[in-house]
Amino acid sequence: QVAAGGYHTVALKNDGSVVAWGSNSSGQCTVPAGLAGVTQIAAGYNHTVALVLFTDCNTNDQRDSYELAKGWAADSNANGRIDTCDQAAGDLDLNGIVDPADLALLLLDFGPCPECPTDFDANDVVDTADLALLLLNFGPAA
Repeated sequence: QVAAGGYHTVALKNDGSVVAWGSNSSGQCTVPAGLAGVTQIAAGYNHTVALVLFTDCNTNDQRDSYELAKGWAADSNANGRIDTCDQAAGDLDLNGIVDPADLALLLLDFGPCPECPTDFDANDVVDTADLALLLLNFGPAA
């Protein structure tokens, strides 16, 4: 996704990170350190905004990534998700069902995609192997 402002441009990369270039007279090209998990971007004349996915799988009003960073939750398999919230491979939206919505999310990342949640085999490419893993779990997540 690409958005253009008054004198700057911002792009959302497949891995959920953001890059910006052009005039930075109002800080509109300054991407905050640690910004990740971005799902949408927009740009105005002198500003840029990003929508970040807020995942709270255990519904305790704490962002999962914050709990993991603080050590308040375990991630023994290092997949970026709290262990108690792990779902079947392919349940990308964590709704308990591997369904067409999850398939659509995987297809959006298809191709080179380091550190993408859709890269189930962790080879930095979302490809047919990842699609096969998703399809093996199609239906209600165990």
